[in-house]
Amino acid sequence: MVFVMRLTRLWLLSLVGVALLAGCARVVVFGHVVNEGTAPEVAQNEAPASAPAAATGQIAAAVPATVLKSVTLKVAPLATDDVASDTPFVPELLLEAIRTELRSRKLLDENNPQATGTAEVQIATASVKPSSNAVVFGYKMMAGTLIGDIQLSGTSLHVLAETKLTISVKGGKKDPLDPLYRRFAELTADRLAGIESKPDPSSSNQRF
Repeated sequence: MVFVMRLTRLWLLSLVGVALLAGCARVVVFGHVVNEGTAPEVAQNEAPASAPAAATGQIAAAVPATVLKSVTLKVAPLATDDVASDTPFVPELLLEAIRTELRSRKLLDENNPQATGTAEVQIATASVKPSSNAVVFGYKMMAGTLIGDIQLSGTSLHVLAETKLTISVKGGKKDPLDPLYRRFAELTADRLAGIESKPDPSSSNQRF
């Protein structure tokens, strides 16, 4: 009997020792907890498995374009040599078209105290020539071209505007080159806004 009790005691001591050495098991002997192991520590730099993954594919916020305080216009001395005599090029009308387009896109605000910078538009070439010798329903078919550069904060942006024009042989139209002025103004605003220009619907050979 004494021998059996000793064997039982040795078996229990051995079992408890194994549990203590393992450090990660829970041992119950005769309804009592002998040892309860602790969960392994999580490394400080290791994120829990349940942590949500970082969001991907986020679109960065667009940077707003600079609001200009003013816009000026310069025309090279020989820029208008290729303008047809019956379709005079009027720089003041071009400048007004540019300012109107920029204001409509919130790129120009002369009354805004926070507006900064002056954009200088330099016209190198203005050309208005007949595209056909035919007169259709009292109108001549013309091709207008304006080439220039926008100088802003040490940056030069090139603008080339081409559009088709219909000029009445009877004259009388106040602004015969208005479509060309507006096209150049649209491209100018696109350059300053940093967006891609849409093709001119009046010309299938438009270049940008």
